[in-house]
Amino acid sequence: YPESGVLDENSDVAEDNYNDVDTIGARIALGIDLNENWTITPQIMGQVQESNGIFAQQQSQGDLEVMHWFPEWNEDSWVQGALTVEGQVSNFDITFAASRLERDVDSNQDYADYGYFYDTYLGSGAYFTDNAFNVINPAQQVEGRDRYNRDTYELRMASPAENPLRFILGAFYQHSEHRIHQRYIIEGFNDAHEVTGWPDTIWLTEQLRTDEESALFGEVAFDFTPNLTATLGMRAFQTENSLRGYFGFNDDFAAFYGLAPDYPGEQTCIGPASVGNEPCTNLDKSTEEDGELYRANLTYRIDDDRMIYATYSEGFRPGGINRRGTLPPYSSDFLDN
Repeated sequence: YPESGVLDENSDVAEDNYNDVDTIGARIALGIDLNENWTITPQIMGQVQESNGIFAQQQSQGDLEVMHWFPEWNEDSWVQGALTVEGQVSNFDITFAASRLERDVDSNQDYADYGYFYDTYLGSGAYFTDNAFNVINPAQQVEGRDRYNRDTYELRMASPAENPLRFILGAFYQHSEHRIHQRYIIEGFNDAHEVTGWPDTIWLTEQLRTDEESALFGEVAFDFTPNLTATLGMRAFQTENSLRGYFGFNDDFAAFYGLAPDYPGEQTCIGPASVGNEPCTNLDKSTEEDGELYRANLTYRIDDDRMIYATYSEGFRPGGINRRGTLPPYSSDFLDN
């Protein structure tokens, strides 16, 4: 490290072919006919994946090689349960589908190359000291923990398909959460400069991201003739997205090295901790949106083998809060097709 003059070596982690991956998963589903009209299908599936190393290369080190300094690994496990109910009320087809996903991702990443960049081009290596303010190894590693869950529900009703005038009506709801933990660690870091409550931590991200979407949708089709059909559809939606928690430095570290007063960290706190064990809350943003999307289709069957059609449809991808909380929300995407 040119600025701080620290030397490091990586014999404790160096090895050949260190980016191995093991994956195991399973799925089971069961169809149950309750009677002539109703069927339920529960299912559950899951997977565990464990990987080591990083899938990258540094040209200066040779083909398919990197020079890293800390153990690198990733453990990704998830399970999803789902239930589908299908049946009839009078001559209307009813479908209900629900699912629950839970996913945990734990990881450790080498960040020493960034530490080298900071030291070389920003001169920041001298910032990282022990309690006696002696310069220490500025190499960093990142502890990551991500917790995801998602609940999804949909209910549809369809009129008889053989009728010349037929329709589909439905409702949809989805709620998902992502708990984000990113801890940047420098071993032996000054106690006065570490994020409060987190030893050897120069930066902490402890946040909860929530995405919620609800919608009502419908479609009507009419056969003008046995060969000519028109379809009109509409979807009314509402989305909500929020991000709250903490990200940044310790306020003593920011003040000691003259960082701007509004630099992310404890000095920008707006309230007590709201997610986990973070020192406080310095991020609490939300955004919401609603609207309608439309679709129109005209189909003509020339004969049993040939068909021509024209379609107009609209697409939508929700906006939301940026992961970097100092930036404003990003806008939604719309598509005319």
